[in-house]
Amino acid sequence: MKATFSNLVTGLLSAALLSACGGGGGNDVGNANNATTTSPVSGVAATSVFQGPVAGLGSVIVNGVRFSVVGANLSDDDSKSLTSADLQIGMQVRISGSSDQQLLTGTANSVELAHGTRGPITLLNAALNTLTVMGQKVVVNATTAYRGVAGLNALVSGDMVEVHGIAQADGSVVATLIEKKTVSVFSVRGTVSALNTSSKTFTLGTLLVDYSTTVVQGSLVNGVTVRVRSATQPVSARLTPTSVDVINATQALTANTTLKLKGAVSALPSAGRLTLEGSTVDISSVALLGGTTVKMGDVIEVRGVWDGSILKATQIEFNGYREAQAGFSNELYGNISTFTSLSSFVVNGVIVDASAITGLTASLLPAGTYVEVKGSMQGSALKASKVEIKNLTTTTTASNNSSESLSTSKTGETDNNDAKQVVTVSGGYYETYGTVSAYVSAADFKVNGVRVNAISALIEHPERGPLRNDSFVELKGSQNASGVFVATKLEIK
Repeated sequence: MKATFSNLVTGLLSAALLSACGGGGGNDVGNANNATTTSPVSGVAATSVFQGPVAGLGSVIVNGVRFSVVGANLSDDDSKSLTSADLQIGMQVRISGSSDQQLLTGTANSVELAHGTRGPITLLNAALNTLTVMGQKVVVNATTAYRGVAGLNALVSGDMVEVHGIAQADGSVVATLIEKKTVSVFSVRGTVSALNTSSKTFTLGTLLVDYSTTVVQGSLVNGVTVRVRSATQPVSARLTPTSVDVINATQALTANTTLKLKGAVSALPSAGRLTLEGSTVDISSVALLGGTTVKMGDVIEVRGVWDGSILKATQIEFNGYREAQAGFSNELYGNISTFTSLSSFVVNGVIVDASAITGLTASLLPAGTYVEVKGSMQGSALKASKVEIKNLTTTTTASNNSSESLSTSKTGETDNNDAKQVVTVSGGYYETYGTVSAYVSAADFKVNGVRVNAISALIEHPERGPLRNDSFVELKGSQNASGVFVATKLEIK
C-alpha cells in the first residue's frame, strides 16, 4: 500500500507512480565512432534486468544506468532483506524493473545482492596482486575497491574476507570489491570441473567439494557455475557443503525481457554466438563499442533481448570503454554525512578524497551539503576528479589562484581539469537513507542531520508503522535553496 502523508491525514489513498531518478549514470555511448550501423536499443524498456557490479550510489548505478530503488524489494541470495545502506560500490547485483536507455535511468522493482566468495585467505602475494580464498584465485587491480581494510597490503593470510568479482575464463576472479569481515557462512562461486558422479565430488579451483550429503539444485555438469555454501571451513582443501546451487544469468527470465550483463566470455565465439555468465548470446547483429573483435576471456557488457533461450545482443561494450568516455568509473549522489578534511569526507558510507581538486575549499563542504561526486575507487576511498555542490546560494570560480563571483543559476561543479566551481541554488533528484531524528511532523524532521519535508511524499509501506524518531527510512527527492530535502517518495523500513 502506498499513500502520501497528506492523503493519509485525509484518509485517501494515492496511486501515483514516480518517474525514474534523473541524471547521472554515465555517458550515452550509443553514437560511438566505432559502432556498427546496427542501432542499440533505445527508449523505455518495460521489463529490464541488469546484472553487474554497483558503480555508484545515491540511487544505484549498474551497467551505466542509474536506478531509483526506493520502494524496491532489496534482498540477497541468502534470502535476507536488505536496505540501501547494505549496498556498496563493487558488489554484484541483479536489478529487475524498467529502464530508459536514452536517459540512462531506471526504476527498480527488485534488487538482489549476489554474495561473493566468503572465507579465509589461504595464500596472498601482494607483489603479484593475487590471493586465494576458498580455493579460488583472486586477482586485484587498480579498480578493486576495499571495505573494512585500506587495501591489499593491509591484508594477511588468515583474514576473513568476502570477494565480489567477475569470473574469468581461466577460473580466476577479478575482484571488484574485497571486504574484510566476520564470516559465519562460508561460500564459494566457481566453475565446476572434474565432476565425479560416482563419488559425488567436483572441484572449484583447488577446492574439492563433496556433495554426497547435499541436495543439489539444478543439473551438475562440467563447466556450469555453482554457488556452494557451508557452515564450516574447508579441511585439507575439501569442503562439505550445506547447499549447492547451479546458477546462470538467465534463469527464471521471461521471454522479451531486456537484459544487460557484465561478465567474461567463457567459451570461444563460434557461428555468431558466445557464452557469457552461463548463457548463450547471439552477437550476429551487434554494435561494438570500444573494440572490433570479441574473444574468449574478454570482459564485456552485453545488452539485448532474451527470447526464452538465447540473448539476442544489440550492443557490446568492452570493459573500460564507458569509463574512458566519461573520465570516471564511480559516482556518488548524496549528502556529506561526515566531513574531516578535503581528503576524507563521507557520502553514502563511502570515504571521498577530493584533495586533488584545485580551488575546492573545506568551507564549501560542511556536513549536510548535497554533492555529486565523480571519480574512481582507489583502495577504500573514492578519489574524486569532480565534485558538484548543489545546495549553496553563493558561488565562486577558482583557477590559477584567482576567483570570481558567478551566477547561481548554473550547474555547480569543481574538477581537477579546469578548477571551475559554479554552484546552483538547489539540487537534482537523488536518494538518501538513514534514521529519523528531531521529528516534529512529516514536514519537519531530520535524516543524517539534514532537514526533511515529506508532507507530499508518496509513502511506501506505511503499514510498517508511523514515521517517528528512530524510524529507518529511504527517501527520494531533491534539496531546495534552503538546504531542506523535499521528499517525493519515502519508504519506511
